[in-house]
Amino acid sequence: SLVHDRALFELLEAHGARLVAHKFDDGSAEADEAITRSVDAMLQCIGPDLWEESLVRPMDFGHSLSRTLEASEAFKLRHGEAVAIDCAFSTLLAEQLGLLTRAEAERVLRAYATLGLPCSVRGVSAETYKRAVREITVHRDGLLRAPLPGPIGACVFVDAIEDAHIDGAFARLSAFVDSHPDTLWDRSRSFDPALPTIVKAGVPADLAGAS
Repeated sequence: SLVHDRALFELLEAHGARLVAHKFDDGSAEADEAITRSVDAMLQCIGPDLWEESLVRPMDFGHSLSRTLEASEAFKLRHGEAVAIDCAFSTLLAEQLGLLTRAEAERVLRAYATLGLPCSVRGVSAETYKRAVREITVHRDGLLRAPLPGPIGACVFVDAIEDAHIDGAFARLSAFVDSHPDTLWDRSRSFDPALPTIVKAGVPADLAGAS
């Protein structure tokens, strides 16, 4: 919704808490619309390039910084959690770059808090995100090609994110997380602490926690 469908964002902003509570299966018109719009957005974005020959893809939103977060043993994030954190931080990078107003950035952060989405993870730092930008730039053949919201519902690709932008976004997000501690993710919210001592049907314990 943030880089493609403003109406979907506004739908989730207004009704998302209820929809999440019922796993988008409460029989409501809003649930049907949210699912339909999500599928349509994906098809519209990837349909013209099914073989992913282009490196400029709106659906890469949330996948510029998350690779580094997800790969790090320090955070132990699942894919969706890492992507959600990336989207939040990328939104604040868009604000730092002047692509998004402060008011719109605040709307996104409030939606995260309302929906119970992670904005950050314990132990992450501005240096983590600076390293993530360097790593994804190499992965994307030397150009960052980062999709960012500008404004909500539209996608802008940027090839330059300076350390100062990251520092500003990190300070902004840290202040929000301090005032909304439930948006700070930790491993206990993803995995049952007892699971590392259990092996399920031959599955290694570290993988059993993800099942």
